Amino acid sequence: RSRVSSDAQPVWPLERSRTPVRVLLADMHTSSVMYTSQAPPSALPVGPRLPRLPVSDGESQRLVRASPLDGLVPGQKGVMSQNWQELAAVATLLPDITWLGIVQECYGIVDFGKMHQPGHTALSDEGHRNRLGEKVLKFGGIDLCVRALSLYAPYEQVGYNGVLDLFVHLRGARLALHISRALWFLEPAHWKKWIAPRLQGPKGHFTRQQVLNTLLVGALLDIPPERPPSRDPDLEQEHPIARKDAKLAKEHILALRSAGAEMADTSELATSVFETSDSWKELWGSDHFCAAGVRLWTVLRVGRNFPRCARGARKHAMLLLLCEDYEDEIQLLTPDFSFRDLVTSCVVYRAFDDDGLMGLCEFARRRGWTGVAFVPEPSAPVQNTKRTIQALSFVAREISQHISVASA
Repeated sequence: RSRVSSDAQPVWPLERSRTPVRVLLADMHTSSVMYTSQAPPSALPVGPRLPRLPVSDGESQRLVRASPLDGLVPGQKGVMSQNWQELAAVATLLPDITWLGIVQECYGIVDFGKMHQPGHTALSDEGHRNRLGEKVLKFGGIDLCVRALSLYAPYEQVGYNGVLDLFVHLRGARLALHISRALWFLEPAHWKKWIAPRLQGPKGHFTRQQVLNTLLVGALLDIPPERPPSRDPDLEQEHPIARKDAKLAKEHILALRSAGAEMADTSELATSVFETSDSWKELWGSDHFCAAGVRLWTVLRVGRNFPRCARGARKHAMLLLLCEDYEDEIQLLTPDFSFRDLVTSCVVYRAFDDDGLMGLCEFARRRGWTGVAFVPEPSAPVQNTKRTIQALSFVAREISQHISVASA
């Protein structure tokens, strides 16, 4: 039993449709409970409430392999299911919004089991479908998100705002909770399959790179802007929260940079994910040079040359020199930091345009530093030739190894 709407929307089962009686019962149930619990967070078991199929591990794995969740495993980072029976249930049953369980929001605890009656998520109802899509993209793990997306046609909007809700408001503690999920969907193959086809509407046309760049800006801003306290306990007590926040933000910056995130102009950012200025303005705009030093040092640690579109201007390079006065404070949050290494790394990885790099090299010359010199960037044909030679060398080594193994 199924129906297809007049505008050729996907097939939705009638078994979960909203009858007048169900509508009345759902409204009565929702009005009788609060959206947030008054109980302290520690007293509530925060987490999902996933069903389990009463089958063996082997049968569960077979069901998962035959579903869109193929390749996921229980307990994987970003996956909500903790055993094969839960993962098989998510893979085969129609999703219910109560599966999200209890989640921690900035304003309190949200218990979806109290807000909604189990089994009353009506996917044939547009309102239910939109709410399920929105909440799953916001709170769900990889497994629940993939299962929900598999029920929507590529041209159908997921939730109220679209599939980019997967990445909206991912900063600080929320980014820590969902960064594994975000990075999974930002892998090229997963982006191509699950995200890109759903970016055709008026809010679409953002690329994977733009989303990565935007998440990086948010992570940069998560570095605490305040000066860290003195390391002298007789002068001031150390503030462990500042260290914790800085450590978490640095981990996020490194993870996003490793995934390919770059410093970017606003034209290379996904503004519907996070409304912000460009990366360099956000890095320096607050005039908190201690935080700026930590941010830039962490970005550079990946050890990758900045593409031309990601480089800062000369004015940004000159602002870098102000970090010298904050070297001791920066070392409180990043012990391996040194101002000289910061300048050298910016030159080596071409963090700024040629004018900015020459300004840094001139500063280094006046200081008497060695090993900091401006080197003109090779032309595009030369770079392409080098890449071709490197690729051919790799292929030659692979062929040589295979021939050696075959001969043995």
